[in-house]
Amino acid sequence: MKKTISLILTFFLSQCFLCCGFVRDEQIVGKYHIFAVDTENESCLGYQLEDGNSICIVPPKVVAYCKNGQYILVKQMDVENKKKLNYYIVPILSNNQTVFPDDSIVGPLNRNQFDKEILKMRLGNLEFKKIN
Repeated sequence: MKKTISLILTFFLSQCFLCCGFVRDEQIVGKYHIFAVDTENESCLGYQLEDGNSICIVPPKVVAYCKNGQYILVKQMDVENKKKLNYYIVPILSNNQTVFPDDSIVGPLNRNQFDKEILKMRLGNLEFKKIN
């Protein structure tokens, strides 16, 4: 009887843990990915740590991004004010352990500030990919 209860409990718990995955997990480049834990409204730009866990380095709600060899450019909708868009410029780091990914992020920026930064950095022809 104890063995049966133990097997049922083990099966039930394993099914509970299988349901705990991300709603979204889309790799962008290297250790960078767009992920959301519970709902699409929580989509953020994440960075995968050495232990396999991920942290949000651009907060929800990420609505679009584009990338080149050096940067990920992110468009983010303010969760409180859906009419407000913020922009972030995220340098793509190599596996350098001395720099934390969010130390070098530029943003949040409004559209005018973002356009000025893009001109200064000589980044052109940006085509954002919408996140569904």
